[in-house]
Amino acid sequence: MEREGLVLPLEAVRSGQNVRPIGQDVTAGETVLVRGVSLGPAEIGLLASIGRATVLAHPKPRVAVLATGDELVPHDSVPGPGQIRNSNGPAIEAAVLSAGFHPVSLGLVGDNMDLLRAAILDGVARADALLTCGGVSMGERDYVKPLLAELGTVHFGRVAVKPGKPLTFAEVRGVPVFGLPGFPVSSLVSFEVFARPALRLMAGLRRLWRPEVEVRLEHHVRHDPDRVEFQRAVVTRREGVLWAATTGVQASGRLRSLAGANALLRLPVGHSAFAAGTEVTALLIEQPEVDRLP
Repeated sequence: MEREGLVLPLEAVRSGQNVRPIGQDVTAGETVLVRGVSLGPAEIGLLASIGRATVLAHPKPRVAVLATGDELVPHDSVPGPGQIRNSNGPAIEAAVLSAGFHPVSLGLVGDNMDLLRAAILDGVARADALLTCGGVSMGERDYVKPLLAELGTVHFGRVAVKPGKPLTFAEVRGVPVFGLPGFPVSSLVSFEVFARPALRLMAGLRRLWRPEVEVRLEHHVRHDPDRVEFQRAVVTRREGVLWAATTGVQASGRLRSLAGANALLRLPVGHSAFAAGTEVTALLIEQPEVDRLP
């Protein structure tokens, strides 16, 4: 209690009680932060507490996003016959932003070689990485892949993954380019599985991969046994067990199958059907990345 400006203890006080000693948080010679961690509020505060106003850090990558296709119209337009709204551009820009990086919108370009060439060169000039959507499959007017080969080096032009088989990775003038498929689900899943870890690596981050857990299927699941498939699902915990239910029809154009999903079920090659109760691997796409895969 306080009386006439003096503190009068109501009980015996031990020496050092309620006193925070020097070095309690960080001791002399201790490593405060290791390379590859993200600088969040706690890390910034910790640096301030030891008097480090500046540190050497990787900047957040600037990621250019280019949507392509004659069939696309701006998302705020009314589509005419044979047209659809551009959902890929806004979706991938949001994915880039959600990953903690700076999206640079290149807008929408139709299937025109000259316009696409100019847009790709603009993207690699303005950003640290370029993500294109569409134009990498086998159609006569799929010009993005041949343009990447013309302007730089294509390292691979397809993957044995569903959705996302036409995924392309190239370098143009030293800038990495991910040619994402045109189907909305294929585009977002390819970003999640391939582009997001690569961008985190570019940013100098140590934790690259989403957590993986074993889950039990709530219902029968079929899949194409020729490729690894990532099916969208909702994972819940009941009585200490993780259960997964898919989000319905898994068509690559059904963007609603990703809305509300918190996991991707990784179904392996060689199996076409999985009975209810079977354990499979799930990537938890709403959880922070971990150091390495288990």
